[in-house]
Amino acid sequence: MAILVDIFGSFAEPLLNMALDNGNLKYAWKKYFTALKLSWKDEFPLALREINEGLSLCQKDKTLYYLLLSRKLHTLMGMKDSRGDLIYVNLMKNESKIPFAARKYVMPILLNYRPIRKIEEGVKKLRKTRTWSEKYVDDRRTQIFLLLGKAREKVEIGKVSEGFSLFLKSFRIASHIPHPLGITDALNDMAWYMRSQHPRWAYEIAKKAVYCAGWYKEDVASVFYTFDTLFECQQIINHSRLYKSANVMILSVEHLPHGTGRETQERYYDRINFCERITPKFETSEYENSKSLREYLKIHMRSATRMHTISGVGKANILSILNGRVKKVRGDTLRKFVRALKLNPSPDNCPFPIWNEYVKVKTEEDFLESVEKLKKIKNDQRQIDLITTYMAYLNRRKSLPYLSQSGKLEKMFTLLENLEKFKDFTSKSYERMEFVHNMVNEMYPFFQARKDLAQKFIKRMSNISRDIFIERYVKMYANRPFIVENDREAIDKFVRNYIRYDIKWGINLRSVKSTQSDHTQRRPLERFIQIFHLRKMPAVLAYYALENENEKKRLLRVLKKF
Repeated sequence: MAILVDIFGSFAEPLLNMALDNGNLKYAWKKYFTALKLSWKDEFPLALREINEGLSLCQKDKTLYYLLLSRKLHTLMGMKDSRGDLIYVNLMKNESKIPFAARKYVMPILLNYRPIRKIEEGVKKLRKTRTWSEKYVDDRRTQIFLLLGKAREKVEIGKVSEGFSLFLKSFRIASHIPHPLGITDALNDMAWYMRSQHPRWAYEIAKKAVYCAGWYKEDVASVFYTFDTLFECQQIINHSRLYKSANVMILSVEHLPHGTGRETQERYYDRINFCERITPKFETSEYENSKSLREYLKIHMRSATRMHTISGVGKANILSILNGRVKKVRGDTLRKFVRALKLNPSPDNCPFPIWNEYVKVKTEEDFLESVEKLKKIKNDQRQIDLITTYMAYLNRRKSLPYLSQSGKLEKMFTLLENLEKFKDFTSKSYERMEFVHNMVNEMYPFFQARKDLAQKFIKRMSNISRDIFIERYVKMYANRPFIVENDREAIDKFVRNYIRYDIKWGINLRSVKSTQSDHTQRRPLERFIQIFHLRKMPAVLAYYALENENEKKRLLRVLKKF
């Protein structure tokens, strides 16, 4: 088990969960593995507590002692706690005493500690780590993080091209394993360090980092930093869809813990405030006729007469707006102005009413183009696109407040055979129009990865199995909306994890012991595997990817109903 955790990192968490459930681990090792899991989720205070308990139990086991001590260093670094500096110095002094079995884990943490502390806190007093050893050449996981540390040091001293070469090498090794943290860290760091000099390249690399985060990780909190990097790159290049990323940031930040560490809600406070300012409010249809709005319109309008001619808005109405005689301006009037003037504003250079109505105009245009694309797609593929798009969304009760209501998904699904009726139904709200656009166009990269995972799962089925699966998913508990979303989310997560974990692990399930009671409990899963002709290994790992016992029970209950 330790070998698999070494090779795959947090990606091997389901196997680790199986081992922890078995209860045969020594207590100190259990503390180490539990701390690992907590740190993967950036729950650093809880991880620190487990580490301290483990350290008090393993004074005679030097390998485990140094593993826990290096994990404590990593945890304090995540908490931005300067107490880590003393541990860093201690480990540096005692490097020769660290058993080799532990050294390959300890050295990457040591190597990355100083550059990250220097970036975040300006720390310069810490001595550099000896960064290379022939002993680590054959250890791919260790190579990833040694290379990342070397790359950060190169960038730090201005050797940018050498640093990027090392980032790329690290990414290739991590992709081959695969090691999700290595993949996302390498791509994210490349984008971050490249964003000022090569913003377009940085944007494309940041998109790839967010996509890989969505492909390999279910937990949003552990990959939120990639969202932030992508947003920064989009902001630099003034990307026209920045508001979509802003909305994702707002939806996702609630998954971060509170505190003072690196990945906390407090760290991103200013960013989220900005995101909230530029996120469109589709429900708003009337605005105050402010001075800034009037001045903006006067700059872009040559005359009221011309504006009347090209927009169709009455001249008297235009003059009343420009002269401030009316206190409120209707949204549909501003949309006519946006279309007539062919405005292409950004949230930084225009009043919010103009920005908000501009986004509505773009959403309407995107919707009409998407409906035309749908006409060229066969109905069975439309069904797959609709279901997998729905499955990709995060927190649907907030992101899809209408479509997640009882019976709405089923209604939209039924209308797919008649695109005119489908168009009429989905044109009724911006939520539905945006959903249709996501059906046939590239989504935000994190969601696109989730959609691609679901598509891969469904397309592996036979036609009969696929039709049964889709029908039961769509019609699930039509009269019990709150239960249905919880149950659909359980299926969504299982589907994604099944594809994620369908790789060559080098072991079989017989090598991972489980209790008889656990085997009995999983009978609905075994039956589901048989009915839909799934492979056992990824299906069982998808089950063990769930840590919460209530989540496991819900999944088994839902699979039984299927």
